[in-house]
Amino acid sequence: MADLGALATDTHKFESRYLDSLVGPWPEAKATYDERSRAIQHVDGFDEPLLVLQGDEDEVALPPPSPR
Repeated sequence: MADLGALATDTHKFESRYLDSLVGPWPEAKATYDERSRAIQHVDGFDEPLLVLQGDEDEVALPPPSPR
């Protein structure tokens, strides 16, 4: 998961509190979420390519809309 904060704030009801036990309660643990979301929060520090994959048939984590 590239952005744990996005998952914590915008997910379906079944997983809505799942990260509380893994990361901490949202938004109180926002600093921990940011630290553990390095792929999205710290892209300026990358010095190697990063491959990001998204399933076309995933009904929960939809890919972002294509730029127009």
